[in-house]
Amino acid sequence: VDSYVEAWWTEAYTHAPCSLALNINPIFVLEDDPTPSRNNQLARASSLILSSIKFVRMVKQEMLAPDLVRKTPLCMSQFKALFSTARLPVFGPAQAGDEPGEFLH
Repeated sequence: VDSYVEAWWTEAYTHAPCSLALNINPIFVLEDDPTPSRNNQLARASSLILSSIKFVRMVKQEMLAPDLVRKTPLCMSQFKALFSTARLPVFGPAQAGDEPGEFLH
């Protein structure tokens, strides 16, 4: 466990009896793109998809610079769980993991 919230989040995520997409997963709202030429729907979607692919690649290759608070680096270990993670509904706590055969209990 690299982060003090990791154990808590894993338990909250796997023990929740409700729909995660609506009740647990964080959400965000996108504001208009500051570049006016990308504010049409097709250009905006293309830009978001390309940026997301680049971000996922950087996460998987561990190329992201650490987030800092007052020049102190924060734990970034949870970024790997942002993409390609699944929650398997089973009796009792659900199982979650991002690699075949690797699930948290």
